[in-house]
Amino acid sequence: MVENQDSLPSAEPEGTESEEEEGRRATEPTSTGRTAPITPALGSLEDGEAQKLHVEESQDVVPPHLPSIQTKERVLPFKSKSVNVSAQILNQEQEINLNTSTVRPMDNTSTWALGSSIVGVGSKFNWNSWRQHYKWSTLHFTHLPGWMRDNAYVHNYYRPQLKSYMLCFLSISRLHYDSVNIWTHLLGILMLIGLMVWCLLSLKATAFDLGMLSIFFCTAIICFFNSASFHIFWVRSPKVSRLLNRLDYVSIVILILGSFVSWLYYLLYCYVILQVVYLSILSLLGIATFIIFTFERFTRPRYRWFRAAAFVGLGLSGLLPIIHSLYLTGLYVAYDKLSLGWLLALAASYIAGATIYALRIPEKWWPGKFDIFFHSHQFLHLATLVAVCFYTRGIWLMMNYQINETTCIPSYWI
Repeated sequence: MVENQDSLPSAEPEGTESEEEEGRRATEPTSTGRTAPITPALGSLEDGEAQKLHVEESQDVVPPHLPSIQTKERVLPFKSKSVNVSAQILNQEQEINLNTSTVRPMDNTSTWALGSSIVGVGSKFNWNSWRQHYKWSTLHFTHLPGWMRDNAYVHNYYRPQLKSYMLCFLSISRLHYDSVNIWTHLLGILMLIGLMVWCLLSLKATAFDLGMLSIFFCTAIICFFNSASFHIFWVRSPKVSRLLNRLDYVSIVILILGSFVSWLYYLLYCYVILQVVYLSILSLLGIATFIIFTFERFTRPRYRWFRAAAFVGLGLSGLLPIIHSLYLTGLYVAYDKLSLGWLLALAASYIAGATIYALRIPEKWWPGKFDIFFHSHQFLHLATLVAVCFYTRGIWLMMNYQINETTCIPSYWI
């Protein structure tokens, strides 16, 4: 007698699982306590197909003043040699390797988001496809990798990680967090070149005197160039960011020393021995500060106050020769002829910029309101530009007085 087929148990092919069992195993915690995701292999994707890959992980700790936002999936297509993939990986320890179609571990200092916070992975830049690669979107602070996070009071308009130097350079035409920082120094370089040419042509002095003046302008141009390079290319990779960041700080020390050389030469124009003594002392202090900033640890965000204090302290060390010149020449000559007023304005500009930078004003008072314009780092750059103008005016007046109205006698040398 044949039984009713409806009463027979449903047989499944050997080696297969029901959907419920498969779903249970997919979400079963692993030995590490995390949920094991199902990640399809990239090799199974056909050409031109878009795929979103998610690697689940515990969320980053967000400062309390940041708004808790819901993560939006913004998929940016980029082209590799084998497949056309749009991917998003929110993981601190894994990265998709497009050429081998595998997931390999990375250093645990970075948070990688392929397709949202990384642009241009696995592809070679060329002028025919730069428009496609250039279509990246700015990110929120909470979407940034750990090594790109510095100022949590600025919430939006951060560039993603750009895996091409050309993409980094082309980003200067886009509006983002670093735009004003980049252009203040790029335009500042042109301003410095113009001021140097004007000073050299308007002053009738010996080649040596003009060379001492040029020291300041050359060190300022080097500082501005390195600072602009850092703000352009720091999103390339953690290694490039660390290298350019240290170079930026070292360049500030070089600018301060270059300012000392030119100013002390004309401040103590006839006192050769005093020039050598004070330049030696200030140079030793500058070299010590230079060595400090070659260490990576002092470039980290928590040492912001230390950096500001080191730069201000190095600048204030120039007060000793100024006080000595007051004793030698008197207050009237120092103020009217030796540009003491311009020097005080220069110091006030530097100190104000460094203080605003260290306190993170005004974005600390109104988080998220100064994401593109008028945040603290921009005030530091603007204060530097203003200080350069004060310096140029002051040293030009001092050179005119020392070269045209001062007659040095041997007794002045000591």
